[in-house]
Amino acid sequence: MNVYEKADKRIADFLAWIAFSFNSFRARLNRRSDTLAVFDELNTLYQQINTYSREMFLAILQDSYDGEAKQRRRRFTEDFLIVILDDPNDFTTVTYSKELERKSERLSEQLTAAIHRSALSEDRTNENGVKIPLEIEIKRIFDKEYGSLALLFDSYMIETVDTGRVYAFEDDGVRRVRWVTILDGKECDYCRSLNGHVFPINRIPTKPHPRCRCFTIRFD
Repeated sequence: MNVYEKADKRIADFLAWIAFSFNSFRARLNRRSDTLAVFDELNTLYQQINTYSREMFLAILQDSYDGEAKQRRRRFTEDFLIVILDDPNDFTTVTYSKELERKSERLSEQLTAAIHRSALSEDRTNENGVKIPLEIEIKRIFDKEYGSLALLFDSYMIETVDTGRVYAFEDDGVRRVRWVTILDGKECDYCRSLNGHVFPINRIPTKPHPRCRCFTIRFD
Protein backbone atom coordinates (compact mmCIF):
# COMPACT_ATOMS: atom_id res chain seq x y z
CA MET A 1 0.00 0.00 0.00
CA ASN A 2 1.61 3.29 -1.11
CA VAL A 3 1.25 6.56 0.75
CA TYR A 4 -1.64 7.77 -1.39
CA GLU A 5 -3.56 4.52 -0.88
CA LYS A 6 -2.93 4.69 2.86
CA ALA A 7 -4.21 8.27 2.93
CA ASP A 8 -7.27 7.23 0.91
CA LYS A 9 -7.98 4.55 3.52
CA ARG A 10 -7.84 7.10 6.33
CA ILE A 11 -10.21 9.37 4.42
CA ALA A 12 -12.62 6.48 3.77
CA ASP A 13 -12.68 5.54 7.47
CA PHE A 14 -13.31 9.15 8.46
CA LEU A 15 -16.10 9.51 5.92
CA ALA A 16 -17.71 6.35 7.30
CA TRP A 17 -17.81 8.02 10.72
CA ILE A 18 -19.34 11.15 9.19
CA ALA A 19 -21.98 9.07 7.39
CA PHE A 20 -22.90 7.41 10.69
CA SER A 21 -23.03 10.81 12.43
CA PHE A 22 -25.19 12.30 9.67
CA ASN A 23 -27.62 9.38 9.82
CA SER A 24 -27.91 9.70 13.60
CA PHE A 25 -28.41 13.43 13.33
CA ARG A 26 -31.04 13.00 10.62
CA ALA A 27 -32.96 10.52 12.77
CA ARG A 28 -33.02 12.96 15.68
CA LEU A 29 -34.11 15.78 13.39
CA ASN A 30 -37.05 13.71 12.17
CA ARG A 31 -38.14 12.91 15.71
CA ARG A 32 -37.78 16.28 17.42
CA SER A 33 -39.67 19.53 17.10
CA ASP A 34 -36.97 21.49 18.95
CA THR A 35 -34.88 22.17 15.85
CA LEU A 36 -32.75 24.83 17.55
CA ALA A 37 -31.33 22.23 19.91
CA VAL A 38 -30.62 19.92 17.01
CA PHE A 39 -28.86 22.69 15.11
CA ASP A 40 -26.67 23.29 18.15
CA GLU A 41 -25.76 19.62 17.86
CA LEU A 42 -24.93 20.18 14.19
CA ASN A 43 -22.53 22.97 15.12
CA THR A 44 -20.91 20.68 17.69
CA LEU A 45 -20.61 17.94 15.08
CA TYR A 46 -18.77 20.23 12.69
CA GLN A 47 -16.43 21.30 15.46
CA GLN A 48 -15.68 17.61 15.99
CA ILE A 49 -15.15 17.16 12.25
CA ASN A 50 -12.64 20.01 12.34
CA THR A 51 -10.77 18.57 15.31
CA TYR A 52 -10.77 14.92 14.19
CA SER A 53 -9.88 15.76 10.58
CA ARG A 54 -6.88 17.78 11.74
CA GLU A 55 -5.68 14.71 13.63
CA MET A 56 -6.23 12.67 10.46
CA PHE A 57 -4.31 15.10 8.25
CA LEU A 58 -1.47 15.20 10.75
CA ALA A 59 -1.24 11.40 10.58
CA ILE A 60 -1.33 11.54 6.77
CA LEU A 61 1.45 14.13 6.80
CA GLN A 62 3.62 11.92 9.00
CA ASP A 63 2.87 8.81 6.92
CA SER A 64 3.81 10.69 3.75
CA TYR A 65 7.08 11.87 5.22
CA ASP A 66 7.98 8.48 6.70
CA GLY A 67 7.15 6.74 3.44
CA GLU A 68 9.61 8.89 1.48
CA ALA A 69 12.35 10.04 3.88
CA LYS A 70 15.41 7.82 4.10
CA GLN A 71 16.39 8.91 7.59
CA ARG A 72 13.00 9.90 9.03
CA ARG A 73 14.40 12.69 11.18
CA ARG A 74 11.26 14.78 11.48
CA ARG A 75 8.23 14.33 13.76
CA PHE A 76 5.37 16.61 12.90
CA THR A 77 3.16 18.52 15.32
CA GLU A 78 -0.03 20.42 14.60
CA ASP A 79 2.07 23.55 14.00
CA PHE A 80 3.12 22.05 10.67
CA LEU A 81 -0.51 21.94 9.54
CA ILE A 82 -0.70 25.74 9.54
CA VAL A 83 0.77 26.01 6.07
CA ILE A 84 -1.81 23.53 4.77
CA LEU A 85 -5.00 24.12 6.73
CA ASP A 86 -4.76 27.62 8.17
CA ASP A 87 -3.34 29.56 5.23
CA PRO A 88 -5.85 30.72 2.62
CA ASN A 89 -6.43 28.02 0.02
CA ASP A 90 -4.95 28.77 -3.42
CA PHE A 91 -8.27 28.16 -5.13
CA THR A 92 -10.99 29.13 -2.64
CA THR A 93 -9.01 31.86 -0.76
CA VAL A 94 -10.52 30.62 2.52
CA THR A 95 -8.99 28.56 5.30
CA TYR A 96 -9.97 25.01 6.11
CA SER A 97 -11.75 25.92 9.35
CA LYS A 98 -13.68 28.73 7.64
CA GLU A 99 -14.73 26.34 4.90
CA LEU A 100 -16.11 23.89 7.46
CA GLU A 101 -17.85 26.73 9.29
CA ARG A 102 -19.43 27.86 6.04
CA LYS A 103 -20.59 24.33 5.27
CA SER A 104 -22.17 24.01 8.73
CA GLU A 105 -24.03 27.30 8.31
CA ARG A 106 -25.23 26.40 4.82
CA LEU A 107 -26.44 22.99 5.96
CA SER A 108 -28.38 24.58 8.82
CA GLU A 109 -29.98 27.04 6.42
CA GLN A 110 -31.03 24.28 4.01
CA LEU A 111 -32.51 22.16 6.78
CA THR A 112 -34.35 25.13 8.28
CA ALA A 113 -35.83 26.02 4.89
CA ALA A 114 -36.97 22.42 4.29
CA ILE A 115 -38.63 22.18 7.70
CA HIS A 116 -40.29 25.56 7.24
CA ARG A 117 -41.68 24.59 3.83
CA SER A 118 -43.02 21.35 5.26
CA ALA A 119 -44.70 23.16 8.16
CA LEU A 120 -46.46 25.38 5.61
CA SER A 121 -47.38 22.36 3.49
CA GLU A 122 -45.14 23.71 0.73
CA ASP A 123 -42.98 20.64 0.27
CA ARG A 124 -40.80 20.41 -2.82
CA THR A 125 -42.18 18.42 -5.74
CA ASN A 126 -40.48 16.15 -8.26
CA GLU A 127 -40.67 16.45 -12.04
CA ASN A 128 -44.11 14.82 -11.97
CA GLY A 129 -45.49 17.28 -9.44
CA VAL A 130 -45.52 14.72 -6.62
CA LYS A 131 -44.58 16.13 -3.22
CA ILE A 132 -41.24 15.03 -1.83
CA PRO A 133 -41.63 13.97 1.83
CA LEU A 134 -39.62 16.00 4.32
CA GLU A 135 -37.50 13.01 5.36
CA ILE A 136 -36.52 12.38 1.73
CA GLU A 137 -35.56 16.01 1.17
CA ILE A 138 -33.52 16.03 4.36
CA LYS A 139 -31.73 12.86 3.27
CA ARG A 140 -30.89 14.46 -0.08
CA ILE A 141 -29.51 17.53 1.69
CA PHE A 142 -27.26 15.37 3.86
CA ASP A 143 -26.18 13.21 0.91
CA LYS A 144 -25.13 16.32 -1.02
CA GLU A 145 -23.22 17.65 1.98
CA TYR A 146 -21.49 14.28 2.43
CA GLY A 147 -20.29 14.43 -1.18
CA SER A 148 -19.07 17.99 -0.69
CA LEU A 149 -17.08 16.99 2.40
CA ALA A 150 -15.59 14.03 0.53
CA LEU A 151 -14.29 16.38 -2.18
CA LEU A 152 -12.90 18.76 0.45
CA PHE A 153 -11.04 16.03 2.32
CA ASP A 154 -9.72 14.54 -0.90
CA SER A 155 -8.32 17.88 -1.98
CA TYR A 156 -6.56 18.52 1.33
CA MET A 157 -5.38 14.92 1.49
CA ILE A 158 -3.48 15.36 -1.77
CA GLU A 159 -1.96 18.62 -0.55
CA THR A 160 -0.97 17.05 2.78
CA VAL A 161 0.68 14.04 1.12
CA ASP A 162 2.58 16.31 -1.27
CA THR A 163 3.79 18.50 1.59
CA GLY A 164 5.08 15.50 3.54
CA ARG A 165 6.97 14.23 0.50
CA VAL A 166 8.61 17.60 -0.13
CA TYR A 167 9.75 17.79 3.51
CA ALA A 168 11.29 14.32 3.04
CA PHE A 169 13.06 15.40 -0.14
CA GLU A 170 14.48 18.47 1.56
CA ASP A 171 15.67 16.54 4.63
CA ASP A 172 17.37 13.99 2.39
CA GLY A 173 19.21 16.74 0.52
CA VAL A 174 17.34 16.29 -2.78
CA ARG A 175 18.07 19.26 -5.02
CA ARG A 176 15.70 18.62 -7.94
CA VAL A 177 12.50 16.69 -8.57
CA ARG A 178 10.75 15.40 -11.65
CA TRP A 179 7.07 16.19 -12.24
CA VAL A 180 4.90 13.14 -12.97
CA THR A 181 1.45 13.51 -14.55
CA ILE A 182 -1.06 10.67 -14.58
CA LEU A 183 -1.63 10.32 -18.32
CA ASP A 184 -5.00 8.60 -18.48
CA GLY A 185 -6.97 11.05 -20.58
CA LYS A 186 -8.31 12.90 -17.55
CA GLU A 187 -5.33 15.21 -17.16
CA CYS A 188 -5.54 18.89 -18.08
CA ASP A 189 -3.38 20.46 -20.80
CA TYR A 190 -1.23 22.31 -18.28
CA CYS A 191 -0.44 19.20 -16.25
CA ARG A 192 0.31 17.26 -19.42
CA SER A 193 2.78 19.97 -20.44
CA LEU A 194 4.64 19.59 -17.11
CA ASN A 195 5.02 15.82 -17.29
CA GLY A 196 8.68 14.81 -17.04
CA HIS A 197 9.98 18.32 -16.39
CA VAL A 198 12.61 18.76 -13.70
CA PHE A 199 12.41 21.57 -11.14
CA PRO A 200 14.57 22.78 -8.24
CA ILE A 201 13.16 21.55 -4.94
CA ASN A 202 12.34 25.14 -3.91
CA ARG A 203 10.63 26.02 -7.21
CA ILE A 204 8.08 23.24 -7.70
CA PRO A 205 5.08 24.71 -9.58
CA THR A 206 1.84 25.14 -7.67
CA LYS A 207 -0.75 22.62 -8.73
CA PRO A 208 -3.10 24.35 -11.18
CA HIS A 209 -6.44 23.05 -9.90
CA PRO A 210 -8.05 21.28 -6.91
CA ARG A 211 -7.61 17.50 -6.63
CA CYS A 212 -4.67 17.55 -9.05
CA ARG A 213 -3.24 14.00 -9.13
CA CYS A 214 0.25 14.98 -10.30
CA PHE A 215 3.19 14.29 -8.00
CA THR A 216 6.97 14.67 -7.92
CA ILE A 217 9.78 12.13 -7.58
CA ARG A 218 13.46 12.46 -6.74
CA PHE A 219 15.74 13.48 -9.59
CA ASP A 220 19.06 14.19 -7.88
